[in-house]
Amino acid sequence: MYKKKKVWATIGSKIVTNLSYYNDVEFSEDEVFELIANDEYLLDDSEEIYGKKLISFLIVWNLIRLKIIESKENYREGQLHKWAFKPEDYMEIYILLDETKEYIDAFDNLKDGTAKTIKMIEFFEESLIEEATIEALLEDLLITMIYFAIEKPLGQHTNLFIYLISNAMLLYRNLGPIFLNTKSEMMDLSKMILVLISQCKGLRMEHFNRADMFQKVFKKLLDISESTKLMLDAM
Repeated sequence: MYKKKKVWATIGSKIVTNLSYYNDVEFSEDEVFELIANDEYLLDDSEEIYGKKLISFLIVWNLIRLKIIESKENYREGQLHKWAFKPEDYMEIYILLDETKEYIDAFDNLKDGTAKTIKMIEFFEESLIEEATIEALLEDLLITMIYFAIEKPLGQHTNLFIYLISNAMLLYRNLGPIFLNTKSEMMDLSKMILVLISQCKGLRMEHFNRADMFQKVFKKLLDISESTKLMLDAM
């Protein structure tokens, strides 16, 4: 399934449409699907027609697609390190999301592994234990998302960055990604998450799951993932 272009175009169009709710990208899901499925976003005049922001989202999505396919192949071949994303890939995703590179210093010291952003992502990647249940993975992803949202190492682009990487990890594990069908649903979820983040400020990271809103948000994400998984399985 993970090599089928239609699957990636379907997921990508839904995720990019969800992103557009926050970024004033005025294109329908069907239009985005066609751009991905037919590689139209790679044409020379694509930025002029559709805008740099949308095209950057689609380039990010293609990078994620290629890295997940590579990760799947690593797993199939029994390689020790299966997750194919490198620190430089995370930095490239950030640069595509923020052409000003205002927070590029968050990726300083990539080569020796001491960059603040990479240290946080290492915790993120530890969630990718092959035997972990969807519940365990989602809880770890939610905790990491809260941490990123509080720390904001990438400023206003932090939430987009973490949303994309979270979905990449879910897809790698053959789990349903997080996206909703309408803007109102997405906004309602965002409001719940903002309340949760506010409740977690001042708490130690290991205590985030004690916040009043944590289980409600966790259950909502679990329901969404299970629903999108059914959709993907039917394709």
